Amino acid sequence: MKNLKKLFLFSIFTCLSSSLFSMEFIKPDREEIERSPSASHLESPAYSKSSNNILFKCWISKYDGIFQSVVAKEKELHDTHHVFYHGQNIFFYVLQDLITRFQKYYKNLKLDDSAFSFLRSPGEVFEFNNIDDFLFSHSPIDDTNSRLGEQLMSVNLSFAGSSSDLSCSAFSYFMQNDSFNSRPTDILNEVFDFFEKEFHLTIEAKIRDSYKNKLLELLVGFQQGCLVQIFIPKDKVNQCVYMSQRLGVPLRDQNIVPGLFDKEKNRYADTSRFINNYFKRLDLMHNDNIQARILFTNDIMLNPDSGVKIYKYLDLEPEKLNRFKQELEDLFVGLAVDIACNKCDMDLDDDFDDDESDCEMFLDQV
Repeated sequence: MKNLKKLFLFSIFTCLSSSLFSMEFIKPDREEIERSPSASHLESPAYSKSSNNILFKCWISKYDGIFQSVVAKEKELHDTHHVFYHGQNIFFYVLQDLITRFQKYYKNLKLDDSAFSFLRSPGEVFEFNNIDDFLFSHSPIDDTNSRLGEQLMSVNLSFAGSSSDLSCSAFSYFMQNDSFNSRPTDILNEVFDFFEKEFHLTIEAKIRDSYKNKLLELLVGFQQGCLVQIFIPKDKVNQCVYMSQRLGVPLRDQNIVPGLFDKEKNRYADTSRFINNYFKRLDLMHNDNIQARILFTNDIMLNPDSGVKIYKYLDLEPEKLNRFKQELEDLFVGLAVDIACNKCDMDLDDDFDDDESDCEMFLDQV
């Protein structure tokens, strides 16, 4: 993480210049501790002993609005879902928005009122449908491998998870506007290639370059990235999530939640029970570097009807956030029209006065 030292020093300076010792830090109430993993984690020995404890207190105080929002969602969905957190570069927010819009408009998916978005291109080859088969076929595992990285997503179990290791912290990635995979413009071309194949389109280089340049211009000035809050139904978690440590290696420490370690599989095979027990007992929470890996499968993580709910948080005031979303909508409509007109072999500078034209019909759709 190239900006880690710079971010750390800047954050400490910000804390000190904001009257650190008079700053009001978050203190969860009893209900939050019982129903919110993120609130519970703030009361844990692991968090209190973290070498970055003061830094995270400053960050959470600064982004109190986001913290309160994620806790509220955790409490709302506590009985039915487990929650996970991922931090990413703002460009990936845009890529995922683009993928979701294409799926919505070209496949007529009903996503208007759904808390769902595609975090991967659904046309990619995801050959494994459960954790056991995946891990059996990948040993030893190292998710810095690009192919494994496409199939897995590194996540924390709480808002401030992995506070003692910033290179594994979702919130740290959010603060840095960074992602482990830092080649988003290359991925944009891969996404366009997928669209061409999936929807039988032709997206010429001039259209790609124009859209990419407009996106980069729109994203100028973003200091923070995107925090992704992922809720997976409790009865589906074991199929697509496993407890892990660095590089995606399954968690091997048998003493974290006594009695749940599966010695035959050499891992915590019941992810849902692990999470339930871990956050119910603060005395168990002595390890702050516990992570998880989400396996992308077509029937759960890439299925809007699976019950998965995804919420994303940006460092923007409501008015600016609404304007940003509208600008993304306008960019998508412009891209879709350019593609449609190119497909019709029309001059992109023509006026679209013919109500029967393909471009006019497409505009009605988007």
